[in-house]
Amino acid sequence: MTDLVGKVDNVIPKDALNSVINEFNPDFILVSMVERNFNTAKDLLLGVTVPVLAGGILPTIAPEFVNNQDWVDYICVGEGENQIDSFLSNPSNLTPKNLCSMDEVPYQDWTDFDERHLLKPFMGKVYRGGAFEFSRGCFKSCSFCVAPAIR
Repeated sequence: MTDLVGKVDNVIPKDALNSVINEFNPDFILVSMVERNFNTAKDLLLGVTVPVLAGGILPTIAPEFVNNQDWVDYICVGEGENQIDSFLSNPSNLTPKNLCSMDEVPYQDWTDFDERHLLKPFMGKVYRGGAFEFSRGCFKSCSFCVAPAIR
C-alpha cells in the first residue's frame, strides 16, 4: 500500500476532527448524511461544541428522526445549494423548501471520467451512470465539511 499511496499516518478520526475544529475554529460543521454514515457522523460529532447542520438524503427523507438527535442543531431538507448561503449568513433563514423536481437538475457531465467506471448493471441491463454526488457541490459530495468562520 505504501508504494501506491505513500506513508499513511494512523490517526483516531474523532481526535483528528477535534484537532481541526480547535485549529480552524469554525462557526458551523456541515455534515451530509445518508443512512450508512449516520452512526459514524454521530460518533464523530457527539459532544462537539460547534453547531452541526445536517443535510443530505437522510434529513430529507426522515427530518423528524434527524431533528430529534441531540447532536444535530439544524437540518437542511431538500437541495442545500439553494439554502446554504442564506443559512451561513443568517442561521434563522434555514427553512425547509419543497423538494426540487429532478427534471430541473442539469444533466450530469461525465466526460472527465473513464467510461468503464460509469457502466452499472441494473435489472438485467447495463446503464451508463455514476454517483450523483460526483457532479454536485461540496456540501452534497463530502461526508464531512467544516465551514469557514463567517467574517
